[in-house]
Amino acid sequence: MEERLEGRIFLSDNWARMARRFFTTTTMARGGMDYASFLSETSLRRQPSPIRALQPLVNLPGMISLGGGMPNPETFPIASLDINLKSGEATADNLRLTITNGSQEAVTRCFDMLLDKGDAVILEAPTYSGTLAGLYPKQVKLVLISTDDQGIKPAELDERLSNWDASKELYQVAQRHNLLILEDDAYRYLNFEPKRPPSLLSMDVDGRVLRFDSISKIVSSGLRLGMVSGPEPLIDRINLQSQATTLHPSGVSQAILLKLLQHWGYDGFEEHVQQVSDFYRKQRDALLAAADRHLAGKATWNKNITAGMCLWIRLNNVDDTKELITKRAVEQKVLFVPGDAFLPADVDHHLLTTPETPLSKTPYLRATFSMATPEEMDEALRRLAALLD
Repeated sequence: MEERLEGRIFLSDNWARMARRFFTTTTMARGGMDYASFLSETSLRRQPSPIRALQPLVNLPGMISLGGGMPNPETFPIASLDINLKSGEATADNLRLTITNGSQEAVTRCFDMLLDKGDAVILEAPTYSGTLAGLYPKQVKLVLISTDDQGIKPAELDERLSNWDASKELYQVAQRHNLLILEDDAYRYLNFEPKRPPSLLSMDVDGRVLRFDSISKIVSSGLRLGMVSGPEPLIDRINLQSQATTLHPSGVSQAILLKLLQHWGYDGFEEHVQQVSDFYRKQRDALLAAADRHLAGKATWNKNITAGMCLWIRLNNVDDTKELITKRAVEQKVLFVPGDAFLPADVDHHLLTTPETPLSKTPYLRATFSMATPEEMDEALRRLAALLD
């Protein structure tokens, strides 16, 4: 066994095992969840920043700090920041969460925290391409579960793990098989129904849900702010990774968002997201109307889109949309995303599927109704229809 001393950190081959035992005995959460069994070897090896540990002492009465190497604010060119808002009220309730550089970073940080080479990850098919991009380098097994218009199929998941209203069933399956759930819910506030569906985090009694929220879809994608909520032992591990990488999200972005939320208050925030949701509802209706006009008999699509900014379309008599969308449609100056962008490639033969789950070839495409005008959406689908004649 090789051992070496580097600075004040003692590294050895059995360090991960020691850390796992220590983590297990000191961070058992509600419901007796043993998070150590979920952590990657990389996460178990992370150590707190010794400089960060000194920070609470800086504000003690009489303390003179020559510790942390923070720049003096007297040298900053910005004295204050004024933000003009369209509307809003005071004050927002305080929330306990960890802020990240967008929810995408939060998700990939969790991958680093939880996954080692060869581990298995259960995914809905199709799934977000950014999620797949974060998983490929981890060399994990991707287990695909097919979906319908309500999302992932709980019965199929339960069947796969044995020889989920749907969210509750999903959580019960996770309980039976001792799974952690990563709930990436970027479109929660772009819901078109009178009442938002309950989150999996809201029904979490064991401490097995990590939830990701994003500011990008409802305030500004350029702020690059997201949030991850969940059991304290796991959030602590994510924070340890931040100390060793980005340190913290942009302070300017956080100041802008904080001022905005303080000005709005809870009611003002809800009013704002309702306005955003109403905008996208009208956009959705325009795209659905265009689909009815141009694609009837040539394609099928979900007419009951309850949230988000995208429409999935299945083309009739087309086995694979990739060449059609990336070449012929581009030649006609119309852009969609072929469905294969949201299906895992069989990297290193780590893709586990069933006959019910699709592979990389797919008759689907994704159309987004966020930016185009109703007139542009109509013309786009007219051009697509012409390609199908």
